[in-house]
Amino acid sequence: MRSEINSIGRIVSVAERALTRRLQKHFRDAGFSITVEQWRVLFYLWIEDGKSQKDLSNSVSRDKTSISRLINGLEKKDLVVRTNNRKDKRNNQIFLTPKGKSLKEKMMTFAQKTVKQAQNGITPEDIILCKKVLSKINSNLGVTEFEPVK
Repeated sequence: MRSEINSIGRIVSVAERALTRRLQKHFRDAGFSITVEQWRVLFYLWIEDGKSQKDLSNSVSRDKTSISRLINGLEKKDLVVRTNNRKDKRNNQIFLTPKGKSLKEKMMTFAQKTVKQAQNGITPEDIILCKKVLSKINSNLGVTEFEPVK
C-alpha cells in the first residue's frame, strides 16, 4: 500500500495540483480574474498568436468542448478574439486582443515566481534529471509534444 502512495504518478499529480493552486493564488492575490487553465491558453498565444483552436486544444491538452469553453471565457474578458481561418472556414484562429497582449509581462512574473518557489533548494542538475525522467515517461507513453531533454 505504501508504494501506491509514493508512486511516480501520484507524486507528479500532487506536484502539478500544488503548482496550479499556488499559481492561481498568485493570480488571485494580484487581482487577476483569470484561471490557470485560461492562462495556459494565453501563454501559448503569447508564444504564437493566431493559433488554430485545434492547435491550442493540443497545446493545453484539452478536448474540443473544453478549449471552446476556455476561449469563450477569454473572449468575454476581451482577451482574445476568434476568427474564421481564411483558408479553412471550419477552423477558427484565436488572436490576442491588445488587452490580452498587455497581460503577458505581469502574468509571466507570477508564473516565474511560482516556478522559483517550487524549485527552491533543488540543484540545477536535479532539475535537469527530473525533466529527463519525466520526458522519458512521456515518451514511453506516446506523448511526443515535448522535445527530449538533454
